[in-house]
Amino acid sequence: MAIQTRPGYLNPLTAIAELQTKQQALQNHMLLLKATGTDSGGATTETQKIIADELEQVTVELRSAKASGTQSIATRPRRDWYEHQKADSASPGCYQVKKDAEQDYQLLFQPYSED
Repeated sequence: MAIQTRPGYLNPLTAIAELQTKQQALQNHMLLLKATGTDSGGATTETQKIIADELEQVTVELRSAKASGTQSIATRPRRDWYEHQKADSASPGCYQVKKDAEQDYQLLFQPYSED
């Protein structure tokens, strides 16, 4: 059985996971650039600034996705629930499974009578 989704639907949890992965990759890249220091000259400072800007943008997107994702999950309508009700004193009847002559099963219902 295949799961069908609406065209263009983006699962908020998947989007959050992708943004977290991108954020982690940018953070790792930034740490690597800082660890290498100024070995590669002026390109490192410019690259660090570009990575920092991208990291800030991804962080903002991630906060937004988390806020909208948790909001959409929290506001989902409840589909079903249990409501306790007092049981009626009278039972409607009894069901019984019985084999017939051809070894087939039959379901018999016997209503209770109030004699």
